[in-house]
Amino acid sequence: MILDAHGVIRFCNASLARIVGRSGRSLIAQSARSVLPGLPFGDRTPGHDCAWTMFMSTDPVRRPLHLVTADGSAVPVEVACETLTIGGEVLFVLDIRRRDQESPDASLRAFAWSAEQAPETTFITDVAGVIEYVNPAFEALTGFSRVEVIGRTPVVLRSGAHHRDFYATLWATILSGQAFRGIIVNRRKNGEIYHEEKTIRPFVNRTGKITHFISTGRDVSDRVREVEGLRHAATHDSLTDLPNRTLFLDRLGQALRHAARRSEGFAVAVIDIDGFKVINDRYGHLAGDAVLKTIAFRIQHCVRAMDTVARLGGDELTLILMDTSNRRDTEKIIAKVVAASAEAVEFDDRLIEATVSIGASLYPQDGVTEDELRKKADRAMYRAKRSGGNRHRFFGRAAEAQSVAVVPGTAEHAEDPGPVDSRHVGDRVGK
Repeated sequence: MILDAHGVIRFCNASLARIVGRSGRSLIAQSARSVLPGLPFGDRTPGHDCAWTMFMSTDPVRRPLHLVTADGSAVPVEVACETLTIGGEVLFVLDIRRRDQESPDASLRAFAWSAEQAPETTFITDVAGVIEYVNPAFEALTGFSRVEVIGRTPVVLRSGAHHRDFYATLWATILSGQAFRGIIVNRRKNGEIYHEEKTIRPFVNRTGKITHFISTGRDVSDRVREVEGLRHAATHDSLTDLPNRTLFLDRLGQALRHAARRSEGFAVAVIDIDGFKVINDRYGHLAGDAVLKTIAFRIQHCVRAMDTVARLGGDELTLILMDTSNRRDTEKIIAKVVAASAEAVEFDDRLIEATVSIGASLYPQDGVTEDELRKKADRAMYRAKRSGGNRHRFFGRAAEAQSVAVVPGTAEHAEDPGPVDSRHVGDRVGK
């Protein structure tokens, strides 16, 4: 029912009319006391027939009353009230539900009463998941008021972060009579995402039948962000924010398993900044950091989302280029990286010239293990560097002894100077 400030019925739905045994039209404009004689009217106030002492929106807990039917019999019900303002007029919305053996008992009402002051979010649903009660902490965290969520399901909070299997497991747990515990990623009314550590318990009546579910939770977004930050720091380089050696090796292992399973190829490339030691000595380490960060940024924009750009240490960067069926596909991407890296880097009102040398190996032509692919890409990189830098080189004689030098507007091909003495592999010449 909806009542005005005088306690006069302004609206009632068909369900109420059926219980009372009267038509909805006959109830309009009648005093609510004609069907709810136990309504707790208080002292009269100027311009009002009653003062709502127990049924204010600040006290939404259900109260036991009786509905009087057309034949004079009494139907046990529970009533809760919310205020509603329309056009400046304050109205009262009464939510009336029958009390029978399957209705929540006094312990559930007592729990809802105590939850009003609790710092944890609390809401209560029926067995179908329809929300019947939320506490102030819920309103504060989610941004939804009671009026907005009562009668709806918790889907209103769903963020899309969880797969349907997650919710299927949740429901299977609580319907079996067990408590569900976990961290759920939800969405506030304003669209913000938050993480809530939640416990959902089934509530059973005196006969042992589940009648409601009680959900309690607390915001752990700060803790989740802290953990994610620590996890990110453990797998990413602090200067460039690229994956570090640990994450690179993990992804290289994944690439090998993926390629072997699907009979696909991929490439591993080692990138070295030419004359990086000279840059540090001439302009300072801050300038060297700026060059490294800029080149890392440019490389990321030359590759695809499926590829990996990593920093192993110093000025050594690496690439994993996925699903490259032949050398030509790989060469297009690597040539783009060499060209983008050759642009001068601006630092402290100066333009610093920086280029890279890149060596690449292909799976499975050049190797089928992580160690083989990395070592052969490293040897190919040294060939490019000893050929003058600012170019790329593939490993192996099948690479047609070709290296490519990138000069603005031109491409120069040079002869392969031959195998590199193994004693020099791992050195950083010209730094």
